Amino acid sequence: MGVRSNSHQLVGGLQYFDSDVQVEGALQGHKQEVITATDGMTLTAEQSGAIVVVGDNIDITLPTAALGLNYKFVANADIGSDTSKISAPVSNTMFGVININGTPTKKVDVHEAIFKTASNEGDWFEIVCVSTSTSADDPVWHVSGAGAAANSIDIT
Repeated sequence: MGVRSNSHQLVGGLQYFDSDVQVEGALQGHKQEVITATDGMTLTAEQSGAIVVVGDNIDITLPTAALGLNYKFVANADIGSDTSKISAPVSNTMFGVININGTPTKKVDVHEAIFKTASNEGDWFEIVCVSTSTSADDPVWHVSGAGAAANSIDIT
């Protein structure tokens, strides 16, 4: 962590910093990145914090684990005849609780978050990296989410 200072300076234009920046009060003008998913895409660490809009028949891979990486995935339409999947780069490293049609469902040692064919517009997953383990069956990616209909979402 850097040195705390009470010396302030008002500077216009873009500013770049080579270390962490501490903000006191409200951060204004910040917007989350919104990414439209394409089939076969692999997310990057630089895209952490983004909202990923997912349509029908899309496969997405998470990046190599790094603590704090986080993504929110939102179905932008009813998923039709094909499923859409978000996969961890290492097998069986996802875990969490998702709410399916009002029923909390706990899963451990799973590999994919899936928008199933009964998914509706607005169903979502949030995935956060909580460990950098590269061993299968270790809890690395925490998944939460909600699907409005039975058989709408799952983590398997």
